[in-house]
Amino acid sequence: MKYLEKSFKVPSNGVFGGPKKVSLREMTTREEKILLGTRDFSVFERLVKSCCVDEDIEFDKLSNADIMYLTFMLRELTYGPEYIQEVTCPHCGRTQEVTININEMEPKVLTNEEAKKLADGVTVTLSNNDKITVNMLSAGDAARIDRVIKSKTKQNRLKDPQSYEMMLRLATSVNNIETEEPTDIDLTETENKIAYIEQLRMRDLALIQNALNEFDFGLNRNIYRECENCGDDMEVVGYIVPEFFHPSK
Repeated sequence: MKYLEKSFKVPSNGVFGGPKKVSLREMTTREEKILLGTRDFSVFERLVKSCCVDEDIEFDKLSNADIMYLTFMLRELTYGPEYIQEVTCPHCGRTQEVTININEMEPKVLTNEEAKKLADGVTVTLSNNDKITVNMLSAGDAARIDRVIKSKTKQNRLKDPQSYEMMLRLATSVNNIETEEPTDIDLTETENKIAYIEQLRMRDLALIQNALNEFDFGLNRNIYRECENCGDDMEVVGYIVPEFFHPSK
């Protein structure tokens, strides 16, 4: 049987060493089994991977933003761009059903220049003149962090799993720390990176986060609809709701 296929530009544009383009086929009953058997974010990666025409793609070298974008493209390829979602008007508080159209969402793809700059690492000078170089996390990085958190939590080794996860994500994104003052501490070790980050001024932490936030890519899921009750424009974010994978029409 011949299925619908389409190629899509990957928003991260190969920044993690992964593909710049992915070809997908429409979903089949095989993917329904995945939907029934997985209950966390990994379901989207599994769906996209299952529908990927090129079997040798390393999904660890994509970002979660790439996977979410490809999930929406996969839905459009399989069922079409429209689905129903319930929203509440921020102006009058009326809850109503609106039609979400995936084709109205704006994909943002890194330019070659942005991808190279991000791949090389973004260096920020802190208030104490230390220099810190950070990279964005790939889907593989995020998955490894999740496994560490689950393992440590299961062993009751974490007093505050959410806080430690945040620090571990920051430490993993740090590629290099160049201190103004000489130090004997090995700042390539993860726990030492975490200890260093915990001592940062809040303004320095904001500098690091803002440096990465400049690289915006993925699918902008914000669209606009008119409230059927008050007539004002509503900004609506398209979510993955039951209608997304199991349309009623």
